Amino acid sequence: MKSPDATRITLMTRLTAACGFLTAHRHKDSAEAVKEAQEVIRALPFADDINAALYPAGNRQAESPLLVGNLDKLRELRSWHYAQYMDLTARSIEMQKKSDGRMFKSIERCDFERVADSYRSRANQHLRFVQTLNAFFPDKDRVA
Repeated sequence: MKSPDATRITLMTRLTAACGFLTAHRHKDSAEAVKEAQEVIRALPFADDINAALYPAGNRQAESPLLVGNLDKLRELRSWHYAQYMDLTARSIEMQKKSDGRMFKSIERCDFERVADSYRSRANQHLRFVQTLNAFFPDKDRVA
């Protein structure tokens, strides 16, 4: 088993790579969220055995590399981003329905379509962040 320092270095390297990937693809908000997650992780204490820190004695299996220590703050951050994704998706659907309505002129429909696309784009940024963090949690602890 890897030492806690090696696990931490691997995790930070993967988050830095994810941040670079998101920045290269012009997802500034998602990249900032990953940087924020790195700051949270730096503040967490790391234990000797990751499975012992996360699971009770009877069920200690995990497929993915996991974070160690108190994950409550990281889970809250991930939950907040997921709530933002759900809210922005609902707004996008609402604007798309208005855009599809026949009671508006074509210019107004285009405006609603543009707003819907903007909401959808912002929602996808939050979803990408949630999916990035899900890779570090076991399957049973994932969101979306």
